[in-house]
Amino acid sequence: MSDYQKRYRIRGGHPKPKKLRGPHLPKISPEGSKFLIETVLETENTSTIQQLVSAYYSRFQVLLAPSTIYRHLIKKCHITIKRAHPYPELRTNDETKDMRKKFVEDYIQTEIAQYGKNCVFIDEASFAASMRRNYGWSQKGEVTHIKVPKLRTQSKTVIAAISHIGIVDVCVKTTNGGTRTRDFVAFLERVMDRLDSQGLSHEHWNLIYDNAPIHTATHIGNRIVERGYNFVRLPRYSPFLNLIEEFFSKVKLLFRQVNIQDKQLTNNIVNATEENEDVIMEENEEDIRRETAEDIATKEVEERLTNAMAAVTLDDYEKWIVHSTTFFDRCLAREDNL
Repeated sequence: MSDYQKRYRIRGGHPKPKKLRGPHLPKISPEGSKFLIETVLETENTSTIQQLVSAYYSRFQVLLAPSTIYRHLIKKCHITIKRAHPYPELRTNDETKDMRKKFVEDYIQTEIAQYGKNCVFIDEASFAASMRRNYGWSQKGEVTHIKVPKLRTQSKTVIAAISHIGIVDVCVKTTNGGTRTRDFVAFLERVMDRLDSQGLSHEHWNLIYDNAPIHTATHIGNRIVERGYNFVRLPRYSPFLNLIEEFFSKVKLLFRQVNIQDKQLTNNIVNATEENEDVIMEENEEDIRRETAEDIATKEVEERLTNAMAAVTLDDYEKWIVHSTTFFDRCLAREDNL
C-alpha cells in the first residue's frame, strides 16, 4: 500500500485517492509502424532518424520525438542500424538473375560441370608485403599501432588454379599495370599442361573463371577447346559460384598473420630500406641493388604466400564446394541479394 493511500485511510487527512489510469496508448499506431518499416527496409534504408520524423509527420500529421522512433524500430520492430556495404544495382537486377539461372541450367543440371569432380577454378588476386591484420594488441586506452616496413616494392599478383583436390598451379608476378590477357593465356597454357600430364585432356574437364575483361577474348575459349577442355565463364557479380574466391579469402587471412619467428625478416626489410635511403646509385649500381629492400620484400611475400597456401587443407576445399553448391537452387529461384 502506498503512502498516499495510508494517509487517506489512517491519518484522516482526506487526501484524494490516486486516480486509476486507462491503458497506455502507443504513440505510433500499427499503420505508422508499418510505414516506418517499409520506409527503412524498402524505400530508403539509409534514412536518418530526423528524416523519418519528417516523413512520419507528412504522412500522419503527428510529430514524434526522434528517440521515440528510434526506440520503436529497435525494441518493437527488431530493426537495427549497421555499417552499410555498397551493393551494385547490377548485381541483383533481372538480367543478372537470368544469367545465373541459365548457368545452373546449362552446366550444373546437365552435369557438364561437376564441382567435386571435373572443374578447375581460376582467378587473380593482389598481395603486398605491407599487408597485416586489421586488429592488434595494445595497452588499455592506447591506440593500436601496427608497424609495417617502408617498402620500395610493387604489389604481387597471384594467378591461381584450384580443383576439388587442391592447387593445380600458381604463378606470382610483379604487378606492372595489372594482369593482361596475354598473362592469363600463358597461365592457362601452364594449367592445361598440368592437366595433360595427368591424362585429363578430352576428359570433359572445365576451366571456370569470371567474366573479367581479360578473360573474355574469343581466342581464349578457342584455345581451351583446341586443347581438349571446356571453358565456362561465370555470370557477372557471382563470386559465390567460384571456389577460388574462398581460397583467396583464406590465403589473405593467413598471409596477414606474420609469424613471430619471422619478425627478424621484417626487421631486415626496415634496416635495408633505411640504409639505402641515402645511397646515390652512380657507380657499381648492380652490386648495390643485389640486397635492396625490394629484393628482401619480394622474398618475404613469396615465403608468406607459400606458408599461407600450404595451410589450406583438403577439408577446406570440400567445404567450399558445399558452400558454392548451396547457391544453385537459389540461382534457379532468381533470388535477390545473392
